[in-house]
Amino acid sequence: MTAPERPVVAINTLAVNPSNAGSRTMVTEMVHALAQAAPDFRLLLICHPGNRELFDPDLDAIVIDRGLHKLPRRIAYDLWNIPRLVRDRADVLVTPSNIAPLYCPIPQVAVIGAHLVLPSCQEASLPERMPWLKIQYFKWPFRRYLKQATRVLGISQFLADGVVEELGIDEAKVRAMPLGVHPPAAGPTRDGRDDTVLFVGTLYRYKGGETAVRAFAAARPQLPATARLVFVGRDKNDEAARLAALAEECGVGDVVEIRGPVDDEELEARFRSSGVLLMPSICEGYGLPVAEAMAYGLPVIAAAATALPDVAGDAAILVEPRDVEGYARALIDVLTDDDRRRSMTERGIERATELGWEQTGVALRAAIEESLAAAPA
Repeated sequence: MTAPERPVVAINTLAVNPSNAGSRTMVTEMVHALAQAAPDFRLLLICHPGNRELFDPDLDAIVIDRGLHKLPRRIAYDLWNIPRLVRDRADVLVTPSNIAPLYCPIPQVAVIGAHLVLPSCQEASLPERMPWLKIQYFKWPFRRYLKQATRVLGISQFLADGVVEELGIDEAKVRAMPLGVHPPAAGPTRDGRDDTVLFVGTLYRYKGGETAVRAFAAARPQLPATARLVFVGRDKNDEAARLAALAEECGVGDVVEIRGPVDDEELEARFRSSGVLLMPSICEGYGLPVAEAMAYGLPVIAAAATALPDVAGDAAILVEPRDVEGYARALIDVLTDDDRRRSMTERGIERATELGWEQTGVALRAAIEESLAAAPA
């Protein structure tokens, strides 16, 4: 098939909402990166009234206002209405969510950003196992969707490999499309940090909050007297209360703060002032807080698991998941050795410059071009 002179690329953004920072960042930055990498494409966004303002107002958009804030209705719309909507309006459909048409009359590029599509991560996330119906969806309809997609993009090499090895998708059409991070407008912070251990992320149990508390408690006798552990992120399944009780049990309740969700301004302030980011999560599809922390010059201690090594490279201290003593030693190392902290800051800043959104746009453009070329005449 000969590609159209100016292909129309429809991008389904219905799953994006302002309150979900992870998906919001991934999709909005991906759209912007594609617009920069492919000025010869015409982008057509499929939005709802609650998220249209997140995207460039100059981009064409179809705004759907049919009560899609209710998840069952949005799922039904994605499955059945989107194919009809794009049939005569676009040449390719890009879907950066886990709910997508099981059949589409035009080529599809599937962007996989959630680690819980993989059975290994579903098991590792216990005891917060997904509902039975959702597991069944990932076992059959989701795999069918990926098999009929023209190209499949994982937002890390870990996810791309998992889609092939665990879901049985043809590796010839699977690619990695790493995400990026923007350098902070005021530049990174190298000096003047305190001894705060910062934990950023929604408080699912698999994120490792319990490991963080136990490691901090084990390390505390050898940490500076001003050291404290601060959790930033939405609560989930009453995990905040469980972590607060655990902190009291471990004798560190007075220096553990569960801050809850914060706005972008406060998050930036914490990236600039804290002493180290601790991310002991056992399952991540990418690990954006790691990339963001390094861009601000904040040293990182993270799990040597799933996508986190892909993001951190050699710029972080990587510890085996659930190794409380290993995390404790790493905390002592970073917060008591100024030279080590300084060297990690510099390597982290360097690593962050390697994680540009430009590469995201280039990878997505290539997948779209391949999809157009592979489509039947």
